Amino acid sequence: MIIDDDIKNFRLEYKQFSIIVAFNNDKFHLDYTVQSVLNQTIDFKENVQLILIDCASVDESYEIALGYEKQFPDNILLLSNETASIADGRNMGFEYSNAEYVNFLDSRDYLDDDALKEIHKAIQETGEGIICLPVAVFTNEEGYSPRTYEKTGLIDITKTPGFFLRFIYSSFIKRELLTDIAFDSRIVDADEMMFANQLLITNNRYVLLNNGIYYYLRIRNEIHDELMQKKEFFTSKINYFLEELIMYSLEKTGEVKLFIKYVVLENIISLLKNTDIVTVLSKEELNDFFNSMKHILSFISNDEITKICDNLSHSSFLIAIKSGSITLENILNKTLYDSFDVKVSDDNVQVLSDDYIIDDLSSRPIILDFATLRDDVLYFSGYFESIMDNGYISIDGIKEYSNGEKEVIPASYYHYPTRDSEYMMGIEWNFVYNFDLAVPIKSRNENSTVKLRVNYGNSTKLNCKIRFRQYCNISYYSNYYAKDDMIIMFDDKFNIMPYSYSKLFKYEVNGLIKVFKGKNLFYKQALFFRVVNLLLYPFMRNKEIWIIMDRKQAADDNGEHFYKYALKQDDGIKKFFSINESSPDYERLEKTYGNVLKFESIKHRFYYTFADKIISSQGSEFYLNPFRNRQYYQTAGISNIDFYFLQHGIIKDNMSSWLRKYDRNPKLIVTSTQLEYESLFDEGYNYGDKVIQLLGLPRYDNLNNQGLKKQIVIMPSWRNYLTDEEDVLKSEYFFRFNSLINNKRLIDYAQAKGYEIVFKPHPELVRYLYLFDKNDYVQIDENKKYQEIFNESSVLVTDYSSIFFDFSYLKKPLIYYQYGNDYHYDSDNGYFQYETMGFGPVIKQEDELVDKLIEYMDSDCKMEEIYKKRVDDFFKYHDHNNSKRCYDWIINH
Repeated sequence: MIIDDDIKNFRLEYKQFSIIVAFNNDKFHLDYTVQSVLNQTIDFKENVQLILIDCASVDESYEIALGYEKQFPDNILLLSNETASIADGRNMGFEYSNAEYVNFLDSRDYLDDDALKEIHKAIQETGEGIICLPVAVFTNEEGYSPRTYEKTGLIDITKTPGFFLRFIYSSFIKRELLTDIAFDSRIVDADEMMFANQLLITNNRYVLLNNGIYYYLRIRNEIHDELMQKKEFFTSKINYFLEELIMYSLEKTGEVKLFIKYVVLENIISLLKNTDIVTVLSKEELNDFFNSMKHILSFISNDEITKICDNLSHSSFLIAIKSGSITLENILNKTLYDSFDVKVSDDNVQVLSDDYIIDDLSSRPIILDFATLRDDVLYFSGYFESIMDNGYISIDGIKEYSNGEKEVIPASYYHYPTRDSEYMMGIEWNFVYNFDLAVPIKSRNENSTVKLRVNYGNSTKLNCKIRFRQYCNISYYSNYYAKDDMIIMFDDKFNIMPYSYSKLFKYEVNGLIKVFKGKNLFYKQALFFRVVNLLLYPFMRNKEIWIIMDRKQAADDNGEHFYKYALKQDDGIKKFFSINESSPDYERLEKTYGNVLKFESIKHRFYYTFADKIISSQGSEFYLNPFRNRQYYQTAGISNIDFYFLQHGIIKDNMSSWLRKYDRNPKLIVTSTQLEYESLFDEGYNYGDKVIQLLGLPRYDNLNNQGLKKQIVIMPSWRNYLTDEEDVLKSEYFFRFNSLINNKRLIDYAQAKGYEIVFKPHPELVRYLYLFDKNDYVQIDENKKYQEIFNESSVLVTDYSSIFFDFSYLKKPLIYYQYGNDYHYDSDNGYFQYETMGFGPVIKQEDELVDKLIEYMDSDCKMEEIYKKRVDDFFKYHDHNNSKRCYDWIINH
């Protein structure tokens, strides 16, 4: 271990790679990070030196690192930095590095096993000084999602200035290029971007690989929110990052390089969009910030601002600040619009600041969430942005038939609280007009077109371009799709035509050429499946195929229970169940039902491209789409599968922050109670009565109290804000339930009464079970099916989990243990109120909870009459025919 700052000449033996990891209190991540380096497919001892720098940790991080240094003394060096500054730690690590290429791996991230092999290969092939891995952003809740790259290979920053480096962690850099720069510890939350782009100022190019992945942990929202409450978050970025980056470029090259202007504008916009800035900074600090921003903008022309900012609302705000049309006083007094001129013509609206156009509505795009053909109606959903109030805006669909006849179909406006106006420095500036449009198709033989038009007031008609969101079923690479014996093809309008294979072949070949030329991540896989789909489409298009799912890693939810029923129906439909091969349910499903698709296997992706319906208890693309992590936009259009959402449970809280039409567009959402059904028409969801159906959850068909025994089951919900072990250990959630399952009074009384106690963790909690204290009496169950647990248990303890609906359906007692207000969904504004509608008492203290459990054990676990009546009044169906109702609806729609 080296800790003496005077030892400057100490070096590990020279290697090809020096990986520098500075850490501060990262005991929950450091093992995984280091192991990802040790597990590389190239020889670690021959090729890698790993330099670990402890930055004043007070947890066990240092001891973990010391263990690795002792295990690999010739390859791993542990240093100690006296401060908690990660930037200073990285600088220290660099001083001790002794390798051809250096990397600054973040202590919460990790490398794909082939990462160094791919970097080594690129070094041999290109000899370039900066080589970058593709990045996959990951969270513990949703797994990983590869970033979308418009360009890979050799990136010349002078030719493609928008491709600057947003962080340095995934880059491997020749050591000789780094002698003139260092990480700046004064900068909050952007020192790595400063470092990366200082590097590019004197080295104008880098290689971005297609293979080998850098896994980047997305920062937890609460950590980022905490940073944004510090004035240094704003002041250090504007002064020590953006202003100094401008000066550095001038010093080194005599100009502000174009790509630096991209860096600067992107970051200024990010700061201005943060509404905290006007409350965190004092008026004097705001004035200094404003003046520094104007100084920075003076190096960037208005035309450059307009070109670089891909959002006109952003560029208009900056230009108005730069010209003086917007002053700090305008912002603080909310008088922004007083100094603007608006010019209106028949086909355009322009907003001017000192004769400079800061908004031009005709150049604004209409952005589509989806364009879906269902039941002979072409449905559009999307939005239009401008700095003009939504009261002036409307959108029409102009349908033109082959005989020249035209029909104007007005779209309807919808207000999504989750996709609303954008604020700049706390001022409402960018307005979002969300719309829905339904275009009836009179005949499947018709040839017609649909063009979307934006209206300003009653007289101005604007023809705007169309852009598509990431998961839209039409994209740049797939500008058509075929469904219901029809083809919808987009050029500058939507062309509706009868299906013919020759037309499909022509459109698909154009798409294949685009994918091949783009050469994005996973493009070869996209080409393979698109070619297979093209060749087999004439033979497969009339085959009915259903894919049914629960979670990728677990079954025994509404998907499996629906599958069990559907398989018994003699309907000629090919039905599959999809699940990960690593799931403990995989072999059971294969043996019991057959036709199991390994999730993301070639066979799964093949059938997905031809399937008619996907039917699942899960609503996220992450759980449904086998192309989700393979640049979905490259395969958009070849699958036009309808999604039927069976639901995971009964919705009781307002979930429109997650379940909303612009992100999830199912053909069916199953509900089980009248109140749940009505709640989904509340603001924020935007689903109509054709989608929301009161049918009942399929898994309720198998609730029957079979095997009932003396058993208490404890089943807490999850908390989405818990993203790692550190979060879990520090949470009241962990403290409360760890204490409950080890409560001596409860255990002793249950034992005396002959009651077993089972702790059934939420699937997200399973990986943290080792953190809980264990005892000899309470069983921690990871494997038993939920139905079995519900049927055999006598009493349930939960908090907010919707599984209490399943249990109450059996009219057995339950307790809501709601110790605090830490649930992630908006239960206060949901229709279900626990105190007045719940099927058991709401308890906040552990002692009171144990008292109630003892009371239930003494009364043979009988549900009170008041709660039985609530159960009878709440549920629509008690007939065990939910699967049949769902099946009948799905097969007819």
